[in-house]
Amino acid sequence: FLPVGGVSLLTGISCASATVCEAIGNGPSPKGKDTNPGVAVAITKGKPSKARTMPGTSATGLTMWGVACTKDNTCYGTGSGLFGTDITLEAVVDPIHKGVPGSPSLVAGGYELDNIACTSDSRCWAVGVFFGTAEEGAVVPISNGAQGGVTIVAGTQWLYAISCPTTSFCLGSGNNGDSGQGVTFTISNGTASVATIVNGSSNLDGAFCVSAAECVASGANSNVLGAQEGVIVQIGNAVKVSPGLKLSASPKSPLATGHALTLTDTISARLGGPTPTGTVTFTNGSAVLCKGLKLAKGRAACTTTTTKLGVGKHVLTGAYSGDSHYNSGS
Repeated sequence: FLPVGGVSLLTGISCASATVCEAIGNGPSPKGKDTNPGVAVAITKGKPSKARTMPGTSATGLTMWGVACTKDNTCYGTGSGLFGTDITLEAVVDPIHKGVPGSPSLVAGGYELDNIACTSDSRCWAVGVFFGTAEEGAVVPISNGAQGGVTIVAGTQWLYAISCPTTSFCLGSGNNGDSGQGVTFTISNGTASVATIVNGSSNLDGAFCVSAAECVASGANSNVLGAQEGVIVQIGNAVKVSPGLKLSASPKSPLATGHALTLTDTISARLGGPTPTGTVTFTNGSAVLCKGLKLAKGRAACTTTTTKLGVGKHVLTGAYSGDSHYNSGS
């Protein structure tokens, strides 16, 4: 346990490398004010720095909730701030470059941004809540430090968490407000999906993915007695992806009549997913050579002879069935 001076609450942490991390949160209220300024704490080789107050001359206070760091040691903190003479609460994104906090920028129409994740050094996604005709969950893209347009995620009221295991996929979670149910949604190639209700949950405020095909969300559920219970939801098929497909023949052509020929179809994982399962059917044009061979460690092999193939050129195909994680293909 390492106490950090000048901090009353730390709400998020992210690491740019094995030795450099950034934590954000709130500092104690200044004398005579009832607001808590946002603070950042650099952690280098396990040692925390002193808290640095997030700058912003127009802000009377910042509440920081989420942070994400890229490999080039640029971090982005998200939260909300009290701005202007009427002290309105507005969503903010605050850059931190190599340990130096920058000035917060407002997100038009935003109320609060609760979390953020980056798919690359130049692309991040923040999630939270916006006020339109009602509270609505929304995502905000950040490209090279610049904010993009806000996207409202249909079927959500508040979004709390997001995880991006690849450059093209993210999973977010929150709640729908209307019926008090937890929800998840995905961002695939920059496009946000409609939310999916997760039965058995009232709110999901955590999300983590090891690949585009394997994610978990965590949160709470109200049981029949009205008490809160923690829940963990495994999302084993967040999105199907296309696997790597490679068909090889041994020995290579040309072959004499009567020779044995082995066709091997290698189905490889993509986007950090598990080893593909399923079957492969090998064909010579429309003629089936081997049907429904099960994959073993991502491979299936079919042995035939050139006598069965006949004299001449042939179009040989290995057709993969697909599984719960991967699309079919050939």
